[in-house]
Amino acid sequence: MFYQDSLVSVTQAKFIIRKGKSFAIDQAYLAENTPIKKTKRFAVLLAMLGNIMLVNEQVRGYGFILIILGLLISVFNKEDYAVKISSDAGEQHILMSKDKFYIQSIVDAVNETIIYRIYIK
Repeated sequence: MFYQDSLVSVTQAKFIIRKGKSFAIDQAYLAENTPIKKTKRFAVLLAMLGNIMLVNEQVRGYGFILIILGLLISVFNKEDYAVKISSDAGEQHILMSKDKFYIQSIVDAVNETIIYRIYIK
């Protein structure tokens, strides 16, 4: 067992996620920690709509609220990180989380397993 927590297990043969997903390690040749960029279109749209609403005195208060809401969404919208496994079949995002270090620990375990399979076994 190379890694195990309440959600994920990495063994010599498989990368298993408790939600029912699994990936055979013998097919993989690389695991990476990949950032998944989130779009900020919705936040920008809210702020733009708020700016337009500032022109009209009757809805000016709502305009300020939309601008602030758009800014808050933009600031607190963190990017996700994914375990990306590369194999002959292509690349797959196996698991996503906002915790970069959690994903990195899983990537390290998968890469150790790959190295073990290639060089030690």
